Parts: sequence; structure tokens; C-alpha cells
Amino acid sequence: MSLTELDDDTLRSMSIGAVFSDFVGKINSLDFHRTDDLLVTASEDDSVRLYDIANAKLLKTTYHKKHGADRICFTHHPSSVICSSRHNLDSTGESLRYLSMYDNRCLRYFKGHKERGCLDGFAIKT
Repeated sequence: MSLTELDDDTLRSMSIGAVFSDFVGKINSLDFHRTDDLLVTASEDDSVRLYDIANAKLLKTTYHKKHGADRICFTHHPSSVICSSRHNLDSTGESLRYLSMYDNRCLRYFKGHKERGCLDGFAIKT
């Protein structure tokens, strides 16, 4: 089905496939991986959660209390994400972080992005 075929009747015929009830707070951002059955979310409690959507399973939760977690998107690799900060934007200037979900570490900081939500409309080219 192409996007041009997605109309109101088609949407109304869809149903819920899975419900992830491990978190009931506000989700700031989410992204689906382009090839794997993975979903990543950034939440108001400064957590980043990685889900296996094919099996409706939470794979990993990491917390980022120093910088927070605002917007998030996958990179080329299923265990790597780019996340924008919610806190300390003026003091550190490190508002984008390249994170490894595999071993829960920051691979690189990107400085100079001062506005919250700097990943809005951000796309990784491969």
C-alpha cells in the first residue's frame, strides 16, 4: 500500500497490535528503525527505551539525568541513536548526543545546538 492509498476508511479499519504498559509518563519523541523491528522513545523522566516491536518486548532502558532526553532518532545502526538534550543547554552547549544503546555510553557530543528540539525534521542519510 502506498501513502496515497491511506485514507480515513483504511485508518479506521486498523487495530492496536501491541500495548507497551511499562511506562505511563509522557513520551517526548519516538522513532522506528528503517529496517529492523525496533522502536526507540525519549521520555519526560529522561529515559530512553528500546523496544522490539515484533515481539512487543522492552529490550533496554537507559537514563540520562544530566542532559535529559528530548528528541530521538535512530542512526544507520540499530543500537545507535542521536538524542537531543532537555537540560543544561546553555552551560555545556552539548545538546546532541550520539548514544550506543548496546553498552549505554555516549559515543560523541555535538556542541553548538542551543535550541530544544533541534532534531525536529532531522533525518540520517545512509
